Amino acid sequence: MDRRERYSNIYSWIQAQIDTAINQTWVALPGIVQSFDPSDCTASVQLAILMQSRDQNNNWQNITPSPVIPKAIVQFPGNKNFIYTFPLEAGDEGLLIFADRCVDSWWQSGGVQSQLDIRQHDLTDAIFIPGIKSKGNVPSNINATSAELRTFSGDTRVTFDDINGIVLTGNVTINGVLTATQGIAAGYGGSDLVTVQNHIHAANGDPPTPGH
Repeated sequence: MDRRERYSNIYSWIQAQIDTAINQTWVALPGIVQSFDPSDCTASVQLAILMQSRDQNNNWQNITPSPVIPKAIVQFPGNKNFIYTFPLEAGDEGLLIFADRCVDSWWQSGGVQSQLDIRQHDLTDAIFIPGIKSKGNVPSNINATSAELRTFSGDTRVTFDDINGIVLTGNVTINGVLTATQGIAAGYGGSDLVTVQNHIHAANGDPPTPGH
């Protein structure tokens, strides 16, 4: 029996073929890190959305367990001279995207390469971009007016804006020379401030006099 005979018209049959092709095309999905390998910058990532198939009664049902990508390429922001990295842990969320073509040769050798395999939109060609978060994992107190580089808690952060410049919150350790082209002041503000270049000491080795 020709399968096209199951459909009322040729357009229904064509649409069914299109739907089947789309269902087999991987584009992008949220993922959850299972483990991270810093030696080659790959992660084992579980798909955060369950796949579905039709049962014998033509009803949709979830397919469990959700697939795990064993070695998704992790994308950290950067270029050949600079890169921003951070450790990934089990449970971290992010976005999986699936390359249009096989990326194996490029990943191994870089540059422009031939396709090692003719697969398209395949699970094995996954790239993981850390960062997107489900609603329950969104950090609190996101700064709505300035850019920040921060810990999840926000207790340690670097804030950037045009009015205050760069503001550091938290303990700071400098491994190297600190050079400033203008003054350096410490204290709580106002009369408590002590400047490095102008401060004075009282007698007997007392601390610097505030306000100078």
